[in-house]
Amino acid sequence: MMQVTHAVVGLVLGEILLLSTPLVVLGAVLPDIDFLIGLTHRGLTHSLLFLVLASLLVYKLRDKRAAFSLFIGLTSHLFLDAVTTMGIQALWSLNTFFSFNLTSTNYVPVNIFIIALLAVVYYNKESIIDYLTRVRRGVALKGSMAFTIGWSLLLIASPVIICRGSDSSINSLINNKVLNGMGVRLNGTICSSINPYYSKAGNEYQVFYICDNNESIKIFKGSWVLDNELRQGDVIYLCGTYTTDYGEPEVSYIDYVSLIAD
Repeated sequence: MMQVTHAVVGLVLGEILLLSTPLVVLGAVLPDIDFLIGLTHRGLTHSLLFLVLASLLVYKLRDKRAAFSLFIGLTSHLFLDAVTTMGIQALWSLNTFFSFNLTSTNYVPVNIFIIALLAVVYYNKESIIDYLTRVRRGVALKGSMAFTIGWSLLLIASPVIICRGSDSSINSLINNKVLNGMGVRLNGTICSSINPYYSKAGNEYQVFYICDNNESIKIFKGSWVLDNELRQGDVIYLCGTYTTDYGEPEVSYIDYVSLIAD
């Protein structure tokens, strides 16, 4: 659903800023090309380097307006992905994912809220365009540039590891529909083998179960989270997003793992 949100954001921004709407929409969806070309998801194509180089390339091939249109679209995509738990590799090629850690990628209520808000903006676009014209569109465009620089600096300056959510037990999570899509904190013992998993985008994950009081839950952890080599029998504390959307209860989008004991 996030792809739809990106496209709608690009459409609305292109219209109200009187830019090249097709190029804004292209920029709003372009970073996810990493899925198609086999790059690490949210890596190079979600970096500030890609944002700058792609915009400069369009400036060289077309003109300033076209370049800024693509820039606005790319900015919207990177900002929305930075809000999610996985974050983005903003300073590629550093193997660090930066995140504001506010919501999971496919948390439906948040996506619906954003799209609904954009629908209201689009419905009132004539009034917004008139206002922007009166305060000078150049001011709005410069404001957009300042916004990009501001959130980028804030993202990089913020703690890379953010642990949010409610304390939970494995027993309280199992088949709990209320907490689906919410951040949780829990601890337990790794009670299964740790198996590698590679997504279609090339991301490497570790899949295992943790147990507590004869209850277990599946953990789907990015290999970039925690440098330590986890082993079966380790006692760990972790923060992530609880979901029941993939066939069985699991905690994914892991933000933080701490090794408590061997």
